[in-house]
Amino acid sequence: MKQNIIILLLLLTLVGCKEDVDEFEPYVETAIAFPEVVDLKPIYKQFNAEEDSRIDLGGGEVLRFPANSLENRNGQTLTGKIDLSITQIRKKADLIYAYMNSNIGRLDMGQINNYHVIHIKAYQNTQEVFMRSGKSFTLKSPTNQSVAGGHLWQGLAYTPNDFGWEKGESSVSASSWEVGGSGYSGVSYDADRLGWLSGAQAFGGTGYSLCVSLTEGLDAGKTKVYFVFDDAFSVAELKILSDTQIFCGTIPSGSKGHLIVINEEEPGVYRYQNESLTITEDKEFSAQPRITVLENIILSLNAL
Repeated sequence: MKQNIIILLLLLTLVGCKEDVDEFEPYVETAIAFPEVVDLKPIYKQFNAEEDSRIDLGGGEVLRFPANSLENRNGQTLTGKIDLSITQIRKKADLIYAYMNSNIGRLDMGQINNYHVIHIKAYQNTQEVFMRSGKSFTLKSPTNQSVAGGHLWQGLAYTPNDFGWEKGESSVSASSWEVGGSGYSGVSYDADRLGWLSGAQAFGGTGYSLCVSLTEGLDAGKTKVYFVFDDAFSVAELKILSDTQIFCGTIPSGSKGHLIVINEEEPGVYRYQNESLTITEDKEFSAQPRITVLENIILSLNAL
Protein backbone atom coordinates (compact mmCIF):
# COMPACT_ATOMS: atom_id res chain seq x y z
CA MET A 1 0.00 0.00 0.00
CA LYS A 2 1.32 3.44 -0.91
CA GLN A 3 0.62 4.88 2.53
CA ASN A 4 2.55 2.02 4.11
CA ILE A 5 5.57 2.94 1.99
CA ILE A 6 5.41 6.49 3.35
CA ILE A 7 5.35 5.35 6.95
CA LEU A 8 8.63 3.50 6.51
CA LEU A 9 10.21 6.94 6.87
CA LEU A 10 9.79 6.96 10.60
CA LEU A 11 12.43 4.95 12.44
CA LEU A 12 11.38 5.32 16.05
CA THR A 13 12.32 3.72 19.34
CA LEU A 14 10.33 2.82 22.42
CA VAL A 15 12.30 0.92 25.04
CA GLY A 16 11.18 -2.14 26.96
CA CYS A 17 9.58 -2.30 30.35
CA LYS A 18 10.52 -3.22 33.87
CA GLU A 19 8.89 -6.48 34.83
CA ASP A 20 6.63 -6.87 37.84
CA VAL A 21 4.23 -9.41 36.30
CA ASP A 22 4.77 -12.55 34.26
CA GLU A 23 6.08 -12.09 30.73
CA PHE A 24 4.95 -14.49 28.02
CA GLU A 25 5.83 -15.38 24.47
CA PRO A 26 3.16 -13.47 22.52
CA TYR A 27 0.90 -15.58 20.37
CA VAL A 28 -1.38 -12.72 19.36
CA GLU A 29 -0.63 -10.54 16.38
CA THR A 30 0.89 -7.11 16.94
CA ALA A 31 -1.91 -4.80 18.06
CA ILE A 32 -1.01 -2.34 15.31
CA ALA A 33 0.44 -3.53 11.99
CA PHE A 34 3.78 -1.73 12.14
CA PRO A 35 6.28 -2.46 9.36
CA GLU A 36 9.29 -4.39 10.61
CA VAL A 37 11.67 -1.57 9.72
CA VAL A 38 10.03 0.63 12.37
CA ASP A 39 11.02 -0.13 15.95
CA LEU A 40 7.77 1.07 17.52
CA LYS A 41 6.55 -2.25 18.85
CA PRO A 42 4.14 -3.41 21.54
CA ILE A 43 5.18 -4.80 24.88
CA TYR A 44 3.30 -7.80 26.23
CA LYS A 45 2.13 -8.29 29.82
CA GLN A 46 0.03 -10.89 31.59
CA PHE A 47 -2.11 -10.81 34.76
CA ASN A 48 -4.84 -12.78 36.55
CA ALA A 49 -8.38 -11.63 35.74
CA GLU A 50 -9.78 -12.53 39.18
CA GLU A 51 -7.19 -10.48 41.09
CA ASP A 52 -6.57 -6.77 41.57
CA SER A 53 -3.52 -6.21 39.35
CA ARG A 54 -0.86 -3.51 39.15
CA ILE A 55 1.13 -3.65 35.90
CA ASP A 56 4.41 -1.76 35.40
CA LEU A 57 4.75 -0.70 31.75
CA GLY A 58 8.20 0.83 32.14
CA GLY A 59 9.25 4.47 32.25
CA GLY A 60 7.03 5.03 35.29
CA GLU A 61 3.80 4.18 33.47
CA VAL A 62 1.42 1.98 35.49
CA LEU A 63 -1.88 0.18 34.79
CA ARG A 64 -4.28 -1.03 37.50
CA PHE A 65 -7.05 -3.52 36.66
CA PRO A 66 -9.64 -4.36 39.35
CA ALA A 67 -10.54 -8.00 39.93
CA ASN A 68 -13.28 -9.51 37.76
CA SER A 69 -13.40 -6.51 35.40
CA LEU A 70 -13.12 -8.30 32.03
CA GLU A 71 -15.53 -10.36 29.94
CA ASN A 72 -15.58 -12.24 26.65
CA ARG A 73 -17.77 -11.53 23.62
CA ASN A 74 -20.57 -13.56 25.21
CA GLY A 75 -20.60 -11.35 28.31
CA GLN A 76 -19.09 -14.00 30.60
CA THR A 77 -16.87 -12.69 33.40
CA LEU A 78 -13.36 -14.01 32.93
CA THR A 79 -10.95 -15.77 35.27
CA GLY A 80 -7.42 -16.94 34.59
CA LYS A 81 -4.61 -15.35 32.62
CA ILE A 82 -5.20 -12.22 30.54
CA ASP A 83 -2.66 -11.14 27.91
CA LEU A 84 -2.13 -7.43 27.19
CA SER A 85 -0.61 -5.95 24.02
CA ILE A 86 0.46 -2.37 24.73
CA THR A 87 2.00 0.28 22.45
CA GLN A 88 3.17 3.52 24.06
CA ILE A 89 3.46 6.77 22.09
CA ARG A 90 5.81 9.09 23.98
CA LYS A 91 7.55 11.29 21.38
CA LYS A 92 6.23 13.71 18.78
CA ALA A 93 7.84 11.71 16.00
CA ASP A 94 6.10 8.59 17.34
CA LEU A 95 2.82 10.53 17.33
CA ILE A 96 3.30 11.42 13.65
CA TYR A 97 3.85 7.73 12.97
CA ALA A 98 0.67 6.78 14.82
CA TYR A 99 -1.29 9.33 12.77
CA MET A 100 0.16 7.97 9.53
CA ASN A 101 -0.40 4.34 10.43
CA SER A 102 -3.89 4.48 11.93
CA ASN A 103 -5.55 7.67 10.68
CA ILE A 104 -6.23 8.91 14.22
CA GLY A 105 -5.92 12.56 13.19
CA ARG A 106 -9.67 13.13 12.85
CA LEU A 107 -11.04 14.82 15.97
CA ASP A 108 -14.53 15.46 17.35
CA MET A 109 -13.56 18.78 18.97
CA GLY A 110 -10.72 20.54 17.19
CA GLN A 111 -7.13 19.82 18.16
CA ILE A 112 -6.17 18.28 21.49
CA ASN A 113 -2.96 18.58 23.49
CA ASN A 114 -2.02 15.02 24.40
CA TYR A 115 -0.18 14.27 27.63
CA HIS A 116 0.59 10.91 26.01
CA VAL A 117 -1.03 8.34 23.70
CA ILE A 118 -1.28 4.59 24.30
CA HIS A 119 -2.91 1.63 22.57
CA ILE A 120 -4.06 -1.34 24.70
CA LYS A 121 -5.71 -4.60 23.69
CA ALA A 122 -6.50 -7.62 25.90
CA TYR A 123 -6.78 -11.29 24.97
CA GLN A 124 -7.46 -14.69 26.49
CA ASN A 125 -6.57 -17.81 24.51
CA THR A 126 -6.01 -15.60 21.43
CA GLN A 127 -9.56 -14.16 21.65
CA GLU A 128 -10.01 -10.43 22.25
CA VAL A 129 -11.69 -9.57 25.57
CA PHE A 130 -13.36 -6.42 26.88
CA MET A 131 -14.11 -4.35 29.97
CA ARG A 132 -17.33 -5.28 31.78
CA SER A 133 -20.09 -2.70 31.95
CA GLY A 134 -19.57 -0.45 34.96
CA LYS A 135 -15.90 -1.45 35.32
CA SER A 136 -12.82 0.61 34.49
CA PHE A 137 -9.04 0.43 34.77
CA THR A 138 -6.64 3.19 35.84
CA LEU A 139 -3.65 4.47 33.90
CA LYS A 140 -0.92 6.65 35.42
CA SER A 141 1.50 8.16 32.91
CA PRO A 142 4.46 10.49 33.58
CA THR A 143 4.68 13.75 31.69
CA ASN A 144 7.03 16.73 31.70
CA GLN A 145 4.11 19.02 30.90
CA SER A 146 2.23 20.94 33.53
CA VAL A 147 -1.02 19.03 34.03
CA ALA A 148 -3.78 21.63 33.85
CA GLY A 149 -6.82 19.38 33.82
CA GLY A 150 -8.35 17.77 30.78
CA HIS A 151 -10.16 14.51 30.08
CA LEU A 152 -9.67 10.99 28.93
CA TRP A 153 -9.95 10.77 25.13
CA GLN A 154 -10.69 7.42 23.50
CA GLY A 155 -10.21 6.21 19.96
CA LEU A 156 -13.54 6.16 18.15
CA ALA A 157 -13.78 4.13 14.94
CA TYR A 158 -15.88 5.71 12.21
CA THR A 159 -14.80 3.01 9.76
CA PRO A 160 -12.12 0.31 10.14
CA ASN A 161 -9.48 2.66 8.68
CA ASP A 162 -10.64 6.01 10.05
CA PHE A 163 -10.35 6.94 13.73
CA GLY A 164 -11.09 10.04 15.74
CA TRP A 165 -10.96 11.04 19.39
CA GLU A 166 -14.08 10.91 21.56
CA LYS A 167 -14.04 12.60 24.96
CA GLY A 168 -14.63 10.06 27.72
CA GLU A 169 -16.27 10.38 31.11
CA SER A 170 -13.06 10.43 33.17
CA SER A 171 -11.27 13.67 34.02
CA VAL A 172 -7.50 13.86 34.02
CA SER A 173 -5.89 14.64 37.36
CA ALA A 174 -2.34 15.46 38.36
CA SER A 175 -0.86 12.60 40.34
CA SER A 176 2.38 11.35 41.88
CA TRP A 177 3.32 7.73 42.56
CA GLU A 178 6.25 5.38 43.07
CA VAL A 179 7.47 2.48 40.92
CA GLY A 180 10.36 0.30 42.01
CA GLY A 181 11.60 2.88 44.49
CA SER A 182 11.53 5.76 41.97
CA GLY A 183 9.07 8.65 42.20
CA TYR A 184 7.04 9.91 39.22
CA SER A 185 4.52 12.65 38.55
CA GLY A 186 2.07 13.04 35.71
CA VAL A 187 -1.53 12.29 34.80
CA SER A 188 -4.00 9.73 36.12
CA TYR A 189 -7.40 8.74 34.70
CA ASP A 190 -9.84 5.84 34.46
CA ALA A 191 -10.99 4.18 31.22
CA ASP A 192 -13.94 1.89 30.64
CA ARG A 193 -12.81 0.48 27.30
CA LEU A 194 -9.59 -0.66 25.64
CA GLY A 195 -8.04 0.60 22.41
CA TRP A 196 -6.57 4.05 21.67
CA LEU A 197 -6.37 6.15 24.85
CA SER A 198 -4.97 9.57 25.75
CA GLY A 199 -5.12 11.95 28.65
CA ALA A 200 -5.49 15.29 26.92
CA GLN A 201 -6.78 18.83 27.04
CA ALA A 202 -8.72 20.45 24.20
CA PHE A 203 -7.11 23.55 22.74
CA GLY A 204 -9.09 26.71 23.44
CA GLY A 205 -9.29 29.97 21.56
CA THR A 206 -9.83 30.77 17.91
CA GLY A 207 -8.00 29.24 15.01
CA TYR A 208 -6.75 30.05 11.55
CA SER A 209 -6.83 28.08 8.33
CA LEU A 210 -3.48 26.64 7.25
CA CYS A 211 -3.54 25.44 3.64
CA VAL A 212 -0.82 23.82 1.55
CA SER A 213 -1.03 23.49 -2.23
CA LEU A 214 1.22 20.96 -3.95
CA THR A 215 3.51 21.99 -6.77
CA GLU A 216 2.75 20.54 -10.18
CA GLY A 217 3.84 16.95 -10.55
CA LEU A 218 3.34 15.91 -6.91
CA ASP A 219 0.74 13.20 -6.34
CA ALA A 220 -1.61 14.16 -3.49
CA GLY A 221 -2.41 10.49 -2.95
CA LYS A 222 1.23 9.86 -2.05
CA THR A 223 1.61 12.93 0.20
CA LYS A 224 1.06 13.55 3.91
CA VAL A 225 0.92 17.05 5.45
CA TYR A 226 1.11 17.84 9.19
CA PHE A 227 1.49 20.74 11.58
CA VAL A 228 3.62 19.68 14.56
CA PHE A 229 3.18 21.90 17.63
CA ASP A 230 6.33 23.16 19.36
CA ASP A 231 4.88 23.57 22.86
CA ALA A 232 2.38 20.71 22.94
CA PHE A 233 2.41 16.97 22.42
CA SER A 234 0.08 17.26 19.45
CA VAL A 235 0.09 16.84 15.69
CA ALA A 236 -2.59 18.25 13.37
CA GLU A 237 -3.06 16.37 10.11
CA LEU A 238 -4.08 18.60 7.21
CA LYS A 239 -6.80 17.02 5.06
CA ILE A 240 -6.98 17.23 1.29
CA LEU A 241 -9.92 19.14 -0.18
CA SER A 242 -12.06 17.18 -2.62
CA ASP A 243 -10.76 17.07 -6.20
CA THR A 244 -7.89 19.45 -5.45
CA GLN A 245 -4.18 19.38 -4.68
CA ILE A 246 -4.75 21.50 -1.55
CA PHE A 247 -4.44 20.29 2.08
CA CYS A 248 -6.06 22.39 4.83
CA GLY A 249 -6.49 22.35 8.61
CA THR A 250 -7.56 24.75 11.39
CA ILE A 251 -4.72 25.58 13.80
CA PRO A 252 -5.23 27.50 17.10
CA SER A 253 -4.12 31.11 16.88
CA GLY A 254 -0.67 31.84 18.25
CA SER A 255 0.55 28.27 17.72
CA LYS A 256 4.20 27.77 16.93
CA GLY A 257 5.37 24.68 15.17
CA HIS A 258 6.56 23.00 11.98
CA LEU A 259 4.83 22.37 8.68
CA ILE A 260 5.82 18.88 7.55
CA VAL A 261 5.26 17.61 3.99
CA ILE A 262 6.26 14.05 3.07
CA ASN A 263 5.85 12.84 -0.51
CA GLU A 264 6.80 9.54 -2.11
CA GLU A 265 7.78 10.63 -5.59
CA GLU A 266 8.40 7.05 -6.71
CA PRO A 267 9.39 3.84 -4.90
CA GLY A 268 12.43 4.66 -2.78
CA VAL A 269 12.49 8.34 -3.80
CA TYR A 270 11.07 10.83 -1.26
CA ARG A 271 10.51 14.56 -1.06
CA TYR A 272 10.44 16.30 2.32
CA GLN A 273 9.69 19.81 3.57
CA ASN A 274 10.03 21.11 7.13
CA GLU A 275 9.16 24.77 7.64
CA SER A 276 8.95 26.62 10.97
CA LEU A 277 5.72 28.61 11.40
CA THR A 278 3.86 30.84 13.85
CA ILE A 279 0.10 30.89 13.20
CA THR A 280 -1.15 34.49 13.48
CA GLU A 281 -3.38 34.62 10.39
CA ASP A 282 -4.77 32.46 7.61
CA LYS A 283 -1.80 31.08 5.72
CA GLU A 284 -1.37 29.34 2.38
CA PHE A 285 1.84 27.73 1.20
CA SER A 286 2.91 26.15 -2.04
CA ALA A 287 4.76 23.02 -1.01
CA GLN A 288 8.10 22.54 -2.73
CA PRO A 289 9.56 19.55 -0.90
CA ARG A 290 13.11 18.67 -1.86
CA ILE A 291 14.51 15.25 -2.55
CA THR A 292 16.50 13.97 0.40
CA VAL A 293 17.75 10.71 1.83
CA LEU A 294 15.82 8.63 4.32
CA GLU A 295 18.38 9.21 7.07
CA ASN A 296 17.94 13.00 6.90
CA ILE A 297 14.15 12.70 7.16
CA ILE A 298 14.45 10.43 10.18
CA LEU A 299 16.85 12.83 11.91
CA SER A 300 14.57 15.79 11.21
CA LEU A 301 11.45 14.09 12.58
CA ASN A 302 13.17 12.80 15.70
CA ALA A 303 14.47 16.31 16.44
CA LEU A 304 10.94 17.75 16.72
